Amino acid sequence: MIESDWQVHSETYAVPRTHGVMFGPLLALSLIAMFPIFDYAASWLYPGRPHWLYDLIAATLSAMLALAIGYRGYRRFFAYQQLLEQHVTQRRIAENELETLFSLSLDMLTITGQEPQFSRVNPAFSETLGYDADELLARPYTDFVHPDDRPATLAAITRLNAGEPIIDFVNRYRRADGSYRWLQWRASHSKVPGLTCAVARDITEARMREQALAESEQRFRLLFENMSDGVAVYEATDDGRDFVFRDFNKAGERISRISKDELIGHRLTEIFPGVETFGLLDVMRAVWHDGEPRSHPARRYRDQRLELWVENFVFRLPSGELVAVYRDITERKAAEDLLRQSEARFRAVFEQAPIGIDLVSPDGLVIRANEALQQMLGYREDEMLGRSFRDWTHPDDLEGSQALAQRLREGGDDRLAIEKRYVRKDGGTIWANTQVAAVRDSAGVLDYFVAMVEDTSERHRAQQETRALLEQNRFLARRLLQVQEQERAWIARELHDEIGQSLTGIRADAQAILSRSRAPELVPIRESAQAIDEVANRLYSAAYALMHQLRPSLLDDLGLHAGLDQLLDHWRRQHPRTRCVFEFDDACEALPDDTELVLYRTVQEALTNISKHAAAASIRIDLRCLDPETTAPARIQLCVSDDGRGFDPDAPPRGMGLIGMRERVMSVGGEFDLHTARGKGTTICVSIPIAVD
Repeated sequence: MIESDWQVHSETYAVPRTHGVMFGPLLALSLIAMFPIFDYAASWLYPGRPHWLYDLIAATLSAMLALAIGYRGYRRFFAYQQLLEQHVTQRRIAENELETLFSLSLDMLTITGQEPQFSRVNPAFSETLGYDADELLARPYTDFVHPDDRPATLAAITRLNAGEPIIDFVNRYRRADGSYRWLQWRASHSKVPGLTCAVARDITEARMREQALAESEQRFRLLFENMSDGVAVYEATDDGRDFVFRDFNKAGERISRISKDELIGHRLTEIFPGVETFGLLDVMRAVWHDGEPRSHPARRYRDQRLELWVENFVFRLPSGELVAVYRDITERKAAEDLLRQSEARFRAVFEQAPIGIDLVSPDGLVIRANEALQQMLGYREDEMLGRSFRDWTHPDDLEGSQALAQRLREGGDDRLAIEKRYVRKDGGTIWANTQVAAVRDSAGVLDYFVAMVEDTSERHRAQQETRALLEQNRFLARRLLQVQEQERAWIARELHDEIGQSLTGIRADAQAILSRSRAPELVPIRESAQAIDEVANRLYSAAYALMHQLRPSLLDDLGLHAGLDQLLDHWRRQHPRTRCVFEFDDACEALPDDTELVLYRTVQEALTNISKHAAAASIRIDLRCLDPETTAPARIQLCVSDDGRGFDPDAPPRGMGLIGMRERVMSVGGEFDLHTARGKGTTICVSIPIAVD
C-alpha cells in the first residue's frame, strides 16, 4: 500500500524514486541472500555441530542484518515521505494559485486539445461572449469565429500545430446576442503533449477607439484638404525667428499659386519674401513664444510672384507647431470697392431721381425719403422719418397696401406694384403708381423695402376722361345698334306691308290679264303680262330675302332655334361645298328677345365673314346653356368655329363686323372672345348671362 501510494504520488508530482526507499523488497532480498552465507560460515566456524544450530545461527545473523538494513530503509522512507508531503503541499498550493488566477483573470484563458475545441475556459470567456462554459466546450471554436476571419484563423492554427507560437493574432468571435467582439490571441503548446494554452484579450473597445481615431484623422484630413481657406503648418527654426513648412492644403496651393511639393521643408521667408514687411512674421513669432492665438488683419501681400489681399489667424499646436489659417479676400475687396461705387451711384440716383423713392423698414417705418417724394407729399424728410407709410396712404387704399407689404414680407414675391392714392400734407390727394421691392440679406431675411412712387394724377385724370369717352362711345354704339335694329324692323315691315302687297297685287293683275288674253290676237298682251308676273315674282323674292336679312320673321314668331335653322339652311344652299354642323341645346329656348337677337346677329355676321374671308372647308356652331352650379350667374354660350385661313388678331380691323359683334354682346352684359391665327382657323365665343326662374 505504501509502495503503491508512493508510486502514485511520485509519478503525479514528479518526486525522484530511490532504491533505499523501497525497504520491503530489500529486506526480503537480504534475508534470502544472506541466509546461505551465514549458514555456511557457522558450519565453518563451528564444525561438528548439529545442522539446526547452523541454521539458527544463520537465521539469527540474517535477521540482524535484515533489521539493520530495514532500519536504514525506514529512515530513508520516512525522510522521503516527508519530502513527498512537502512536494504535494507545494504543488497543491501552486495549483490553487493557478486555479485562482485562471478564474480571476480578466483575460480569456483556455486550454485546447488535439481537436479544434475548447477543453477548458475561464469565466472571462463566458462574461465576454455571453455563453455558458458548457456551450463553449460543446462546439468547435471555429463556429464562433466571424466567417470573414475563419480562413486567417485556420491558417494560424496550422502554424501553431507546426510548432510556431501565435502572438497578437486578431479575429472576431460571435457573442450569444449575435454581435461580434474583437479578440487578440497569444497561444503556444504546453509541455504536456497534446495540450495548447491560449490567452485572448477583448480589444473591441480599443479597436473602436482606433477606428474612431482613424475616422477622426480622416475627417481632419478631408477637412484640411477641402477647406476653402488656406492652411499651412509650420515648424519653428532659428529659435522661432523663421518657420519651415511641414504641411499645406489644396486651398493654400490655389491661393498661393504654388504646389505643396515646392514648399515643404522650405523656409517661410524663402517662399514668401514679402512676409516680413507684410507683418505676418511678427505675429507668428509672438504666437510661437507665448502660445496665444492671434489674428493678422486683412492686408495686401505683394512680392515678385504674388499679389493679393489676405487675412490670417495663427495658433500653436500642443506639439509646438504653428498653424496659419488664411483667407484670400481679393475678390471681396474688389466687391467692396464696387459696392462703395454702387452706393455712391445709388445715393446720386436716390437724391436726383425725378420720381419719389423711400426706404421703409420691415415694420413699415420710413428710413429715408428723397427730395422728389418730399415735394410730392409736401413733407420734409425729418417729418417723414420714423413714421409709417400708412400715415399718408388714402384710407380706401390702406387695406391693399398692407396686403402688398405682407406678401413681400412672407417672401411670396420680391417685387409688387400698386396704384393707390396718397394724402398730401395740405390734405390734397394724388394718384401714384407705387412699385415696392423687398431687399433681403444673404440669408434671405427681409432687410428693408424700396418704394418708387410715380405721380400719375394727370395720367389718372386722362384715363378717367378716356374711360368716360369710351363709355360714351359704347353707349352711342349700342344706341346706334338699337336704332339700326329699329330701322331694319321698320324697313322689313315696309317691305312686307307696302312693297310686298303691291307686288302681290301686280302679280294678281298679271295673272288676270293672262287668263283673259287667250285669243291669238292678244298674244303680245299675254307676253307682256307674263313678263310683268315674272318681274314681280323676282322683286317679291328679292324683297323677301331682304326682309329676312333685315328681320327674320321666324325669329319673332318661332324663336331663336327656328330662326338659326332658317339662316343656316339658306347659307348651306349658297355654300354647298362647306360642311356646316349646328348643335343647339334645347334648354336655351325662351330667351329674352334682345339676347336672341344678339345671338342671331352674331351667327349671321360670323357666317358673312366666313363667306368673305375664311375659305373654310367646315364650320361648327354650338349653342348651349352653362350649368348654373358651375357658373354664376347662369349663362348661355355660343361658339362659331371654322377651319379657314384665320388672320392676325393684332392687325387693325378692316371692317366693322367684329366691332359690331363685340358691341352687341357687351350691350347685353356679355363677354366676347376671339381666338385665331394665320392658318389656324377662327373661333368666336360669346357668353351672355341669363336669368333663371
